[in-house]
Amino acid sequence: MTVSIEYFSGIAQELIGKINRVGHLVKRSNLKSGEYHEEIVRHFLRGFMTKRYTLKTGYVYLNAETTSRQIDILLIDEHVPFTYMFQEGDFVIVRPEPVIAAMEIKTKLDRSEFRKAFGNIVVAKKIKQKALAYYGHIFGAVFGFFSNKTIDNSILDAWFKDSLVSGHSSDPGILWPDEIFFFDNELTLSLHETDGPDIRGNYFYSAIHPSKGADYKALQLALLVGIIFAICDSEDQNQKGRFPTFNIDTFMKSEGVRVGPERFSPGQGQWIEGQG
Repeated sequence: MTVSIEYFSGIAQELIGKINRVGHLVKRSNLKSGEYHEEIVRHFLRGFMTKRYTLKTGYVYLNAETTSRQIDILLIDEHVPFTYMFQEGDFVIVRPEPVIAAMEIKTKLDRSEFRKAFGNIVVAKKIKQKALAYYGHIFGAVFGFFSNKTIDNSILDAWFKDSLVSGHSSDPGILWPDEIFFFDNELTLSLHETDGPDIRGNYFYSAIHPSKGADYKALQLALLVGIIFAICDSEDQNQKGRFPTFNIDTFMKSEGVRVGPERFSPGQGQWIEGQG
């Protein structure tokens, strides 16, 4: 799929405009704007998908003892039979088999929300893996629109060393969120597997930054759409393991981004590539 970056630049400005209008109207009330922000992302993604795939919110259910926390966005393959345990509108309790992506959408991604979102994705991934073993992969993402402060390496180091996030260092890295988007900070953390054994583990996050002058908000949306498109377009390949990665590889080599030397992982925090 090839779409000009100008197209995504227009969408990025549209999303920001909608979020700012809603925030201005409800900031002095008890209304919850977060749910609308989830709907903004769902509406954006629906424009790229066929009716075979739907976007819902709810729980991934294997049995009464094995149920996820509520996930903001679930991407579901409607061709899988006996999908739902319950559904009403966009709210569902769904079997693990048809779930191919899970996303947490955060209006303000602070340390507390990062901790919860990271854990929610891990739990959802564990359930599908328990249901389908090797074939049970879910693409997982955390998308934060805003942050109360600039997210720099020292903050990320502290977040990944947080006691609850560090607890996931004992989980296989493939169960961690695949992509973490800091939309307003123009930063993406992308999960990668090491080329060989490493004392810090087999998985880590690369930090992707914009090149000078690049519209990185548009590039982040292009990356998200590229991944979702790859998942939906290559469902047979997706069922054989991790989701197709060619979009990420192409993205990381594009002129609009640069990949920093810093690496992150739960429990380890930050380190620099090539340093012990």
